[in-house]
Amino acid sequence: MTVCRLIVAMAMVGAVVGAGPVSAQERSDTGKVHTLDSLVVSGAPVRAAPPPVSTITVDPATLRRAQATDPWDLVRRATGIEVHEQGQGPGFASNVVLRGFSSDHSSDALLVLDGVPINLPIHGHVEGYNDWSPLAAPAVGAMRVVHGPASAMYGDFNFGGVIEVSSPSDLTATSGQLGVSSFGDVTGWVRTGRRSRKSGFFTSALGEREEGWRDNSSYWLGSGSLRGWHQAGKGRLEGGLLLYGSDWRSPGYLSIEQYNDGDLTAAIDTSDGGNAQRLIATGRYTTFTSTGAGVEVSGWVQGVRTHLFLTVPEDGVQQQEEELDRRVAFGAQARMGWNGSAGEFTAGVAGRLDLSKYDLYQTLDRAVEDTTTLNNGQYLSGSLFGRWQKFAWSKVAFDAGARLDVIQYGSQDLQVENAPMARATSVQVSPKFGARYILSSKAALLASVARGFRGAPGVVTDPSLPPLSLWGVEVGTQLVFGGFTADLALFRMDVANERIQDPVTLLILDTGGSYRQGVSARLGWQASRRLSLQGNVTANNARIKESDPPVTPVAALVGGTVQLDPTILFHLEPPSPGDPVPGVMDYNASIGGEYRIASRAMVGARVRIGGPFTPIGEPDVQTQPYAVLDLGGQVPLGRSGPMLDIALQNVTGTKFPEIRSSGFINPGAPVVLRVAVSFDTP
Repeated sequence: MTVCRLIVAMAMVGAVVGAGPVSAQERSDTGKVHTLDSLVVSGAPVRAAPPPVSTITVDPATLRRAQATDPWDLVRRATGIEVHEQGQGPGFASNVVLRGFSSDHSSDALLVLDGVPINLPIHGHVEGYNDWSPLAAPAVGAMRVVHGPASAMYGDFNFGGVIEVSSPSDLTATSGQLGVSSFGDVTGWVRTGRRSRKSGFFTSALGEREEGWRDNSSYWLGSGSLRGWHQAGKGRLEGGLLLYGSDWRSPGYLSIEQYNDGDLTAAIDTSDGGNAQRLIATGRYTTFTSTGAGVEVSGWVQGVRTHLFLTVPEDGVQQQEEELDRRVAFGAQARMGWNGSAGEFTAGVAGRLDLSKYDLYQTLDRAVEDTTTLNNGQYLSGSLFGRWQKFAWSKVAFDAGARLDVIQYGSQDLQVENAPMARATSVQVSPKFGARYILSSKAALLASVARGFRGAPGVVTDPSLPPLSLWGVEVGTQLVFGGFTADLALFRMDVANERIQDPVTLLILDTGGSYRQGVSARLGWQASRRLSLQGNVTANNARIKESDPPVTPVAALVGGTVQLDPTILFHLEPPSPGDPVPGVMDYNASIGGEYRIASRAMVGARVRIGGPFTPIGEPDVQTQPYAVLDLGGQVPLGRSGPMLDIALQNVTGTKFPEIRSSGFINPGAPVVLRVAVSFDTP
């Protein structure tokens, strides 16, 4: 059996258990080497089956049609993943929730865009700072969410899970959209491309001017991308460039008193705000040998600059801080895939180097009053990884892998004259194992156990801090019959060395060990040719474990890590063993459906439900559950003309907290009407 035939066979197995191929216009980085058809290299390779855990695959048209305020809202509406939005402007990352991990600025989730990890290590704000703002709907060709650390292809920050996003390598059509909102926002984008037998390209551009609904919450954002490919011998050479920039004003957080009084639009400091820029360049060469082994070599470089002014509560006093992070990062990877009678194998090596400079100042109306941190950081990693897949006895698909990651952190305090670069090295071994048991063409069982890790918050000033680690276990079932699909999973995540950072005050609690366990389900029903229903729900029991040593209160200010009595710190009240893990909802759900009135017209409704949770820094508080109703529709403007998309979001004007920590809240948006006109031409 050739490599290509085996990959097709594995993709068919994946389709039975919930993973299918992408179209010829879409390309996704997946868990193994993509080998190419030797006759037609213009089409994208078949998508590999994911690890045997619960996954979410999103249709790219759904992503482009969803009317959202930002990438976080986009992902939430398209995937059902819960997001606690920071709401402080683009470039200020929010908190995505995967398997009960809702750490500051999504550092517990790995985002991979066209093979490039977006998380920023050795970062002064939070280790693994994960800004999704460069993620633009018109540039998305495919998206997949893999829960937990099951994939052997990813290391650092693949903790709660990984979100794989890829851009198309070419297109044959031109499409665009122009939208407005009742808040006064204006958004527009366009994308186009070309394809021939031996080459192709794709390009897109997006611009946004948001007025926002709170005081001092306006922003502008622009992004552009260019990707292309060319046949090179028997292989394929690809490259891409992404540019992103934004400038924003920040309303800050509300106090509990303001929120309870309904004073939801107030801004804390009208001089708060910031700007961010990012450049990402990628290259990849894929080919196969005479023996049928697929080979892929890739590399990337990214430059990032983030400059922000934000009022941070400290000891009950509103104190503005200025943060400036500049970095350049490089990465490379080589991997090979081959097959034999023992199964299909993937093996590879990878490396990454980050050089960063982080400054933190105490400011008043953007004028510097004191210097807190001047720091040079270095992050160097080298990795070996492998994956084995075997389809046996016509019923069982085994999936096993492992990673060896060697990571060196470096930190230099520039406020100390001639200070050396302090360095520390961590070695992480992460085994992965899973299996799918195919009951029939309509049902499968799956199970997985895997280890994952992520850098510890505060490592920017103390490189010797041990990484957080977890063991994740999941069992589940996937069903497909008639018009009904179901994906049910039971999971448990046991965490060691956990350090939870407050997203408002930036203080860190060293909580020792914890667990997340629960059940998640995704359901779909094509009730008729016109009516489709979808839903997903996650119930989570997340607790601090009885551990040795017990919970230790630690106040880790951005400028350093110090042991302090928690009673003298504002809202730094450490949880006790058996307490809920702060910031994790007891449950969350999304339920909705669409009714197609005609071939190009439809209406839809969706309810997003958020359960109660214990805020970080408030162990004796539990928030109230809430439900947000969205309505929408799509109407053609003519028989084959543009489409009119209409969305009425938060119809009932529900008041709810997007995020609450240490007595401060970012409120959810009230009712808003969004209208967009989109076109698609061949």
